[in-house]
Amino acid sequence: MFRRKPTNPAPVQPEPVEADVPLRDPGLSPDDPRQLLHLFAESMGLSVVLSADVSVEVLLDTVARVAPVLTRSTHQRLGFQQLDSDDAVVWVAVQSERGSAVIVFCGPQTNTSSMTASILTPFDSLGHPYRRDMIFQGTTRPALRDLIESADAIPVWTESAFRAVADPDAGFPTLPAALRRSLSSWERLQPELYKRTFIDFEGDRTDVFAGLWNDAPLLLTNVGESADGVLAPFDWVTSAGHSLVWLGPAVTATTPLPPQATAGGLIDLGQQFVDSITRAYRDRLRAIQGGQGEVVEGGSLWDVLENRPDARSEPARRVDRPSAGRFHYTERIRENLPEADSVFSVLDELAHGLRRERGNGFEYSWRSESDRPMLPSTSTVSSSVFDEDSGRFFAIGYPTHENWGMPPAHDLGAIDGRNAFSFAEAGHRGGVFHPVPRLIAGSFRTGAATVVDATIDAGSVDYHAPSETAAVIAFLGASTGAIYVYDRNGSRRLLTLVDEYSGADPLRFSGDGRWLMVSGSRRSRLIEVASGRRLPLTIGNTGWWPGAPSVVVTVEHREGLAVPRLYDLNSGRYAGDFPALSTDAVINPEYPYFWNPSVSPDGTEMLTLGAAGVDSAHQQMHGSGHRLLITELATGRTRLVHEVFADENGILERDVREARWSKQGWSSFEPTGAVADDLQEPQTEHEYLAPGRWGAENEQFLVALLNRAIAQTQAGHDPSALVPDILASLQAAAEDDTVWAEQAEWLTGLGAATASAILAGTIRGRSAQAWRRIGTAIGFSAERRPDRIDTVSAAWVE
Repeated sequence: MFRRKPTNPAPVQPEPVEADVPLRDPGLSPDDPRQLLHLFAESMGLSVVLSADVSVEVLLDTVARVAPVLTRSTHQRLGFQQLDSDDAVVWVAVQSERGSAVIVFCGPQTNTSSMTASILTPFDSLGHPYRRDMIFQGTTRPALRDLIESADAIPVWTESAFRAVADPDAGFPTLPAALRRSLSSWERLQPELYKRTFIDFEGDRTDVFAGLWNDAPLLLTNVGESADGVLAPFDWVTSAGHSLVWLGPAVTATTPLPPQATAGGLIDLGQQFVDSITRAYRDRLRAIQGGQGEVVEGGSLWDVLENRPDARSEPARRVDRPSAGRFHYTERIRENLPEADSVFSVLDELAHGLRRERGNGFEYSWRSESDRPMLPSTSTVSSSVFDEDSGRFFAIGYPTHENWGMPPAHDLGAIDGRNAFSFAEAGHRGGVFHPVPRLIAGSFRTGAATVVDATIDAGSVDYHAPSETAAVIAFLGASTGAIYVYDRNGSRRLLTLVDEYSGADPLRFSGDGRWLMVSGSRRSRLIEVASGRRLPLTIGNTGWWPGAPSVVVTVEHREGLAVPRLYDLNSGRYAGDFPALSTDAVINPEYPYFWNPSVSPDGTEMLTLGAAGVDSAHQQMHGSGHRLLITELATGRTRLVHEVFADENGILERDVREARWSKQGWSSFEPTGAVADDLQEPQTEHEYLAPGRWGAENEQFLVALLNRAIAQTQAGHDPSALVPDILASLQAAAEDDTVWAEQAEWLTGLGAATASAILAGTIRGRSAQAWRRIGTAIGFSAERRPDRIDTVSAAWVE
């Protein structure tokens, strides 16, 4: 009675049977594995599927064990393999968040018995969690359809059992399974491309992409643009150990992704990648901005100018070798218009006409005996010297307004002050005023030229070729001049100061290079090159005499005559006279003077400057410039070298500043007795010798030239021709603390912006080289070391 009564067991509930559903056409590109899967499933009559809620690696391991025939397959494309033993059988492995599956597509010619024995029966033998399903002409149960439609094909040869399916070194048609799982938290942009935003060590956001490029898993990030695929500007990326890919126009930095990277490891790699790119970018940016450029130290100015750096190098602004003739000179054109007609528009038209006819406008130009320009119209040149044997030249000048695209009438306004007054008042602003001439050096042999020194207000230059020494007299102010010498390296040395300097007195070496002469109208001075000691002379208007040592020539004006005389420096007496100058040219009796005598190397002829060719009425109405005259010393016969006017209407009048013979005659001076005792010690102290004396005057050049360089770069042109003058102007301007304080923010910002543009590839080629040099110079200026700026190497571009 205590036995339990038997109970009937509950009936087993059959698993619900769902109606098969068709796989939906994803409507993707034929090259998308998901589209190819749909095509095979729909077109093949029968497909066998083994699926499970496990990783695809576990599934493949199981498949290799129970159906090893699948390991003997060959990859065809996009992760689909063909069975080696039956080419009618194609299969693929897929994975999604719902699980993984191996799908075997059986074509009409499939060997059914072999397929059943080697694949279908082994699949059926597996228990939970595996399930074998079928796809009949593109239809299957709903759960399997959902898995397939959300899955991605994976390359099976990452698993050891399937290594023979494809060459692992050949790359991947789709992302490896482990890598795709690790990317699951990233934003998916395309089937094989993901994105995640990282924050670099500077706090900036950077998008990093992960995907396949040329069948290789990579991390990628954009670093700039290149319209034509030139990647050289982005070498800072490769210097950090990364590679570059051009995705036109985007330039992309890449680094490899390990196929087995974990989710955490992938994020670490992404962060390291971003920080590495940022660090490389900053390092290169600092190199461009921070004063790390080339600096000429101990090298020769001429080693740079006379030697092409490499086969690709060209002069930044080529100067072609002219034929100077027996002599050459510098002159400008004065205008003699009535006051009512002397307006900007008329003057500008005249300036353009002068350039067409003469190669130069109103600016000072350096001209040959045959009246041809020795340098292009981009420079105004008031003093120059040329060594025919070496092709070396020095010139005193500054950039014309052509350099920054302004009307050439402004070159006249720079000389006579109208840029600051009447031109500006009439609305024609932007012209420079009180421009400070600088020292220029160049080689007609190579065509390269550059600015040597813009920190002085240079007046006259000479060059002694045997000792490779240049000399310059510069204006300090208050009728004081400073005499400097430059060695073959371009290094400057102050010799002495001189007083009563007019700003236009010529400076000339003796033939032996030991002495310099400053020829004043009333009193000349001699300066010993080695020591800077000075010898004031009691006579003026002098030049070296090539016929005897310690003798100079002077043109003495007495009783309306101009008489060339020889003067012995040691005895203090005249040593001979030549016939008075006689000429058929008009001589104004109020100005019967002939200045700056320069005797030919053979001692037979003499060049002078004078107001000949115009009468008193002209002088009173317009003033007068100087003309170049040549005299036959034996007879005194003197003639004008050129016509007085450059036009037929007498409006455009020549005004010669300096003249000299192309060959230098031998001359020397050896002081003896009382003369040697009269030598004065050099004077080398003056308040105006302080750095920055001409900073404000160079500031206007700097701003105008930089704005022009910016405009040229934005228009896709190379600004390299402007760089030597930009660097020289910056060096001089930055020496003035007040100027630097006013311009520092703009300049450093410009340096940063152009450096960034170089690194981004938007500025490249020769323009990038130009802005690198400018950026380096700005860096030196910011460090308050403008003396480190190298203007010489900027003579060449690659």
